[in-house]
Amino acid sequence: MTRKLHPATKPQRAIDPGVEPRAKRRRGYEDRDAPAGKVALGVAGFLGLLAAGVALPALAIPALDRALPLRAARTDRPVFPHASLPPLLADPVAHRRKLEAETEARLGAARIRRAAARVERKGLEP
Repeated sequence: MTRKLHPATKPQRAIDPGVEPRAKRRRGYEDRDAPAGKVALGVAGFLGLLAAGVALPALAIPALDRALPLRAARTDRPVFPHASLPPLLADPVAHRRKLEAETEARLGAARIRRAAARVERKGLEP
């Protein structure tokens, strides 16, 4: 079930499908919702804006980079000097030995040996 057309609607096709409108016969084609020339102009304008939006920054950024003296500021001391260090230890064996020596000095070597022997006997489960 469809609604009736609004009284101000101008149908593109004839009410009787067997009869072609006089204007269509005169032009040789039926009107569309939008003229093809205007649609092509709109698409070309959009593509032109898109190309300009990509090309303008691509050309302007290197020119601005050369024109402004920002390179000296970029090569200065980093704000977070430790952020650029690698996450891995440079000498893990020496670091482990140092950590073990500090732990033995704090807890005592005898206690650590007893705890290690207990873990070997019983395992890690309590």
